[in-house]
Amino acid sequence: MIHDGIRANGMHSYMDFDLYLRSRQIGVPEKKSVRQSVPYMSGFYDFSAVNGEPAWGERHATYSFDVIGNTPGEVEALRSRILAWLCNIHDADIFDDTMPDFHFHGSYDSCDVEEDESGLAVTLTVTFIVGPFKIANAPVVRKLAVGDNTIVNDGQTVYGTASCEGSCTIAMNGATQPVSGTGIALLMPVRRGSQIVTVSGAAATLTYTPEVF
Repeated sequence: MIHDGIRANGMHSYMDFDLYLRSRQIGVPEKKSVRQSVPYMSGFYDFSAVNGEPAWGERHATYSFDVIGNTPGEVEALRSRILAWLCNIHDADIFDDTMPDFHFHGSYDSCDVEEDESGLAVTLTVTFIVGPFKIANAPVVRKLAVGDNTIVNDGQTVYGTASCEGSCTIAMNGATQPVSGTGIALLMPVRRGSQIVTVSGAAATLTYTPEVF
Protein backbone atom coordinates (compact mmCIF):
# COMPACT_ATOMS: atom_id res chain seq x y z
CA MET A 1 0.00 0.00 0.00
CA ILE A 2 1.29 3.47 -0.88
CA HIS A 3 0.29 6.98 0.13
CA ASP A 4 -0.07 8.45 -3.32
CA GLY A 5 -3.45 8.47 -4.98
CA ILE A 6 -5.74 10.45 -7.26
CA ARG A 7 -7.16 13.96 -7.23
CA ALA A 8 -10.39 15.13 -8.85
CA ASN A 9 -13.03 17.77 -8.19
CA GLY A 10 -10.67 19.49 -5.75
CA MET A 11 -10.20 16.49 -3.44
CA HIS A 12 -7.39 13.95 -3.00
CA SER A 13 -7.89 10.32 -2.04
CA TYR A 14 -5.21 10.30 0.67
CA MET A 15 -5.04 13.93 1.76
CA ASP A 16 -8.80 14.27 2.23
CA PHE A 17 -9.91 10.70 3.02
CA ASP A 18 -6.77 8.91 4.34
CA LEU A 19 -7.27 6.29 1.65
CA TYR A 20 -4.47 3.81 1.03
CA LEU A 21 -4.05 2.98 -2.62
CA ARG A 22 -3.86 -0.79 -2.95
CA SER A 23 -3.45 -1.01 -6.74
CA ARG A 24 -4.01 0.77 -10.02
CA GLN A 25 -4.62 -0.53 -13.52
CA ILE A 26 -4.48 1.81 -16.50
CA GLY A 27 -5.93 0.31 -19.65
CA VAL A 28 -4.82 0.86 -23.23
CA PRO A 29 -7.15 2.88 -25.49
CA GLU A 30 -9.14 0.98 -28.06
CA LYS A 31 -8.27 1.64 -31.70
CA LYS A 32 -11.27 2.34 -33.91
CA SER A 33 -10.76 -0.13 -36.74
CA VAL A 34 -12.54 0.30 -40.07
CA ARG A 35 -11.92 -2.76 -42.23
CA GLN A 36 -13.64 -3.90 -45.38
CA SER A 37 -13.34 -7.04 -47.44
CA VAL A 38 -14.76 -7.73 -50.88
CA PRO A 39 -15.90 -10.99 -52.48
CA TYR A 40 -13.12 -13.25 -53.77
CA MET A 41 -10.47 -11.17 -51.96
CA SER A 42 -8.00 -12.63 -49.52
CA GLY A 43 -7.60 -10.41 -46.48
CA PHE A 44 -9.15 -6.95 -46.18
CA TYR A 45 -8.67 -3.24 -46.72
CA ASP A 46 -7.88 -1.23 -43.59
CA PHE A 47 -9.38 2.26 -43.74
CA SER A 48 -8.66 3.08 -40.09
CA ALA A 49 -6.18 5.82 -40.99
CA VAL A 50 -8.03 7.26 -43.99
CA ASN A 51 -7.85 10.72 -42.37
CA GLY A 52 -4.10 10.43 -41.88
CA GLU A 53 -4.03 8.75 -38.46
CA PRO A 54 -6.16 6.13 -36.70
CA ALA A 55 -8.90 7.25 -34.34
CA TRP A 56 -9.03 5.97 -30.78
CA GLY A 57 -11.84 5.21 -28.36
CA GLU A 58 -12.07 5.25 -24.59
CA ARG A 59 -9.79 3.67 -22.02
CA HIS A 60 -10.36 2.56 -18.43
CA ALA A 61 -8.48 3.62 -15.30
CA THR A 62 -9.15 1.44 -12.24
CA TYR A 63 -8.03 2.15 -8.66
CA SER A 64 -8.46 0.04 -5.52
CA PHE A 65 -8.50 1.77 -2.13
CA ASP A 66 -8.55 0.41 1.42
CA VAL A 67 -11.04 2.07 3.77
CA ILE A 68 -10.09 1.40 7.41
CA GLY A 69 -11.83 2.51 10.60
CA ASN A 70 -12.02 1.81 14.33
CA THR A 71 -15.66 0.71 14.28
CA PRO A 72 -18.04 -0.63 11.64
CA GLY A 73 -20.05 2.58 11.95
CA GLU A 74 -16.96 4.69 11.26
CA VAL A 75 -16.12 2.60 8.20
CA GLU A 76 -19.67 2.91 6.86
CA ALA A 77 -19.70 6.68 7.32
CA LEU A 78 -16.33 7.03 5.60
CA ARG A 79 -17.40 4.77 2.74
CA SER A 80 -20.48 6.92 2.20
CA ARG A 81 -18.37 10.11 2.02
CA ILE A 82 -15.90 8.52 -0.40
CA LEU A 83 -18.61 7.19 -2.71
CA ALA A 84 -20.29 10.60 -2.73
CA TRP A 85 -16.98 12.02 -4.01
CA LEU A 86 -16.15 9.27 -6.52
CA CYS A 87 -19.61 8.87 -8.01
CA ASN A 88 -19.82 12.60 -8.76
CA ILE A 89 -16.61 12.72 -10.80
CA HIS A 90 -18.14 13.51 -14.18
CA ASP A 91 -16.49 15.05 -17.24
CA ALA A 92 -13.61 16.07 -15.00
CA ASP A 93 -9.83 16.13 -14.93
CA ILE A 94 -8.43 13.17 -12.96
CA PHE A 95 -4.86 13.49 -11.67
CA ASP A 96 -2.76 10.45 -10.74
CA ASP A 97 0.24 11.13 -8.47
CA THR A 98 2.40 8.72 -10.47
CA MET A 99 1.96 10.93 -13.56
CA PRO A 100 2.97 14.39 -12.30
CA ASP A 101 3.05 15.96 -15.77
CA PHE A 102 -0.18 14.53 -17.20
CA HIS A 103 -3.79 13.84 -16.29
CA PHE A 104 -6.84 12.00 -17.60
CA HIS A 105 -10.21 13.50 -18.44
CA GLY A 106 -13.28 11.39 -17.90
CA SER A 107 -16.09 10.21 -15.66
CA TYR A 108 -16.95 7.68 -12.95
CA ASP A 109 -18.11 4.38 -14.42
CA SER A 110 -18.48 1.76 -11.68
CA CYS A 111 -17.37 0.71 -8.20
CA ASP A 112 -16.97 -2.70 -6.58
CA VAL A 113 -17.18 -2.99 -2.77
CA GLU A 114 -15.43 -5.82 -0.91
CA GLU A 115 -16.11 -5.90 2.84
CA ASP A 116 -13.88 -7.45 5.49
CA GLU A 117 -15.62 -9.88 7.87
CA SER A 118 -14.60 -7.76 10.85
CA GLY A 119 -16.47 -4.75 9.50
CA LEU A 120 -13.39 -2.60 10.12
CA ALA A 121 -12.14 -2.50 6.54
CA VAL A 122 -13.58 -2.18 3.06
CA THR A 123 -11.85 -2.27 -0.32
CA LEU A 124 -13.34 0.04 -2.93
CA THR A 125 -12.37 -0.60 -6.56
CA VAL A 126 -13.43 2.30 -8.74
CA THR A 127 -13.27 2.46 -12.53
CA PHE A 128 -13.26 5.62 -14.61
CA ILE A 129 -13.92 5.86 -18.33
CA VAL A 130 -11.44 8.40 -19.67
CA GLY A 131 -10.27 9.75 -23.00
CA PRO A 132 -7.76 7.77 -25.03
CA PHE A 133 -4.73 9.92 -24.19
CA LYS A 134 -3.06 11.46 -21.18
CA ILE A 135 -3.24 15.25 -21.33
CA ALA A 136 -0.29 17.43 -20.39
CA ASN A 137 -0.80 19.62 -17.33
CA ALA A 138 1.05 22.49 -18.99
CA PRO A 139 0.91 23.60 -22.64
CA VAL A 140 3.87 23.83 -24.97
CA VAL A 141 4.58 27.42 -26.01
CA ARG A 142 6.78 27.97 -29.08
CA LYS A 143 8.03 31.33 -30.31
CA LEU A 144 7.90 31.42 -34.12
CA ALA A 145 10.18 33.74 -36.05
CA VAL A 146 9.36 35.00 -39.52
CA GLY A 147 10.38 32.26 -41.95
CA ASP A 148 10.57 28.50 -41.44
CA ASN A 149 10.39 27.05 -37.93
CA THR A 150 10.81 23.35 -37.11
CA ILE A 151 8.67 22.01 -34.28
CA VAL A 152 8.45 18.45 -32.96
CA ASN A 153 5.28 17.12 -31.38
CA ASP A 154 6.13 13.93 -29.46
CA GLY A 155 2.47 13.21 -28.74
CA GLN A 156 -0.66 12.73 -30.79
CA THR A 157 -2.07 15.17 -33.32
CA VAL A 158 -3.73 18.10 -31.53
CA TYR A 159 -5.07 21.55 -32.32
CA GLY A 160 -3.64 24.67 -30.73
CA THR A 161 -3.82 28.44 -30.72
CA ALA A 162 -1.65 31.18 -32.19
CA SER A 163 -0.95 34.75 -31.17
CA CYS A 164 0.56 37.57 -33.16
CA GLU A 165 1.19 41.22 -32.38
CA GLY A 166 -0.35 42.80 -35.41
CA SER A 167 -1.07 40.44 -38.29
CA CYS A 168 0.73 37.43 -39.69
CA THR A 169 0.12 34.31 -41.74
CA ILE A 170 0.94 30.81 -40.55
CA ALA A 171 1.40 27.85 -42.91
CA MET A 172 1.65 24.31 -41.56
CA ASN A 173 0.92 20.83 -42.88
CA GLY A 174 -0.44 22.03 -46.19
CA ALA A 175 -2.79 24.68 -44.79
CA THR A 176 -2.50 28.45 -44.35
CA GLN A 177 -4.27 30.72 -41.89
CA PRO A 178 -4.11 34.46 -41.17
CA VAL A 179 -3.70 35.34 -37.48
CA SER A 180 -4.34 38.68 -35.83
CA GLY A 181 -4.61 38.91 -32.06
CA THR A 182 -4.15 36.61 -29.08
CA GLY A 183 -5.29 33.02 -28.59
CA ILE A 184 -6.65 32.52 -32.08
CA ALA A 185 -7.79 28.92 -32.59
CA LEU A 186 -5.82 27.23 -35.35
CA LEU A 187 -7.84 25.37 -37.97
CA MET A 188 -4.77 23.33 -38.93
CA PRO A 189 -3.51 20.54 -36.66
CA VAL A 190 -0.15 20.18 -34.97
CA ARG A 191 0.62 16.70 -36.24
CA ARG A 192 2.61 13.99 -34.55
CA GLY A 193 6.35 14.21 -35.25
CA SER A 194 8.46 16.89 -36.91
CA GLN A 195 6.95 19.59 -39.10
CA ILE A 196 7.77 22.98 -40.59
CA VAL A 197 5.77 26.04 -39.56
CA THR A 198 6.22 28.98 -41.91
CA VAL A 199 5.40 32.45 -40.62
CA SER A 200 5.14 35.59 -42.71
CA GLY A 201 4.37 39.20 -41.84
CA ALA A 202 5.37 39.17 -38.16
CA ALA A 203 6.62 36.82 -35.47
CA ALA A 204 4.04 34.63 -33.73
CA THR A 205 3.54 32.29 -30.78
CA LEU A 206 2.15 28.77 -31.11
CA THR A 207 0.55 27.11 -28.07
CA TYR A 208 -0.71 23.55 -27.85
CA THR A 209 -1.32 20.95 -25.15
CA PRO A 210 0.38 17.58 -25.82
CA GLU A 211 -1.55 14.33 -25.55
CA VAL A 212 0.30 11.02 -25.19
CA PHE A 213 -0.42 7.34 -24.63
